[in-house]
Amino acid sequence: MNVWHAPSTLVLGYIVKNGEKIMATIFSGLLSFLLGTYSQKAFLIKNVTSAIMCALISWYVYDVLLVILALPLEWVNLISVLIGFIGVDYTRIVLIRLVGKKFGKLPEENKPQ
Repeated sequence: MNVWHAPSTLVLGYIVKNGEKIMATIFSGLLSFLLGTYSQKAFLIKNVTSAIMCALISWYVYDVLLVILALPLEWVNLISVLIGFIGVDYTRIVLIRLVGKKFGKLPEENKPQ
């Protein structure tokens, strides 16, 4: 028998199922936004964009750490929020270094200072 579920029920079910992941992502983005605002290094649009990118990165890192590396949930939450603290710029530099070491020389424009 087919049972029709209202869209609000599906959304609420998804939020309940992934609540910790959603909260870690929100905290990561919020922390990145607040640190960018506090340091006053950029305009509001750049701070919001950086916060969204940090949240997206922490969303996928959460899955990788939890499922593939099988880390405890407490460490996964901590690392996800830590991404928001260090920011998307530093995270990009670290990822470029890792890929550069794996596949060879870094491009000149992407070398960290």
